[in-house]
Amino acid sequence: RLFSNFGFKNNGKRTGLGEIVLEKRLTPPACVAPEMPELLDYHIDYGPWRYDTKAPRFIVPIEPKYYTMLFPEADEQLQLGSIGMMSPAGNGIQKAYISAGPTRRITPGSILYFYRSHDRHRIGVVGIAESVMASDDPDKIMAYVGKRTVYPQEQIRRLTDDGYKEVLAILFRQSRTIKSGATDAKKLLEANVWKRPPQSIMEVRSRDGAKWLERHIDMMAP
Repeated sequence: RLFSNFGFKNNGKRTGLGEIVLEKRLTPPACVAPEMPELLDYHIDYGPWRYDTKAPRFIVPIEPKYYTMLFPEADEQLQLGSIGMMSPAGNGIQKAYISAGPTRRITPGSILYFYRSHDRHRIGVVGIAESVMASDDPDKIMAYVGKRTVYPQEQIRRLTDDGYKEVLAILFRQSRTIKSGATDAKKLLEANVWKRPPQSIMEVRSRDGAKWLERHIDMMAP
């Protein structure tokens, strides 16, 4: 179950010791993407680097403190020895993000561009949405995200105002980190990705902006 969750498939063979042999193809056939019934399936089968570029795109702003906790390997200034001491959520591929914003359009397979706000003002990580849940029940939110989130329980209760405010919980898979400076706020503005840096999750609806993201991020070679 663990390996199939990341796209490995039983090839029907066994080793001399009777062990199951699992395989994963990292380079998809050119014709496979349009035939996939679900956008997320394509990412599971051929990821973590690859994903279906026909998916909706969203900019997800994240404060530096939480960015470092959730994506420690993407923080160029973080000491390598400190990564193992970070939140358990930072050590996995499957993670969670909780938003108090109004967006409810994210679906499985959607592309999430995590924008580090406040200091570096650039997209540094790409994730692919697995599933979403909107709820005002902090216990349901905590059960849904488990150890994938960097938020402590008391902060989740504050976000939901102890059950009086609905929040969006997004389960996603980290796909890649972006080291290039081509994704800073100024270039994103010039490319018509946005008119101003978002304060909450923002869907990229501009055709020019979507094409720019595809060309400068989605189509980057592994």
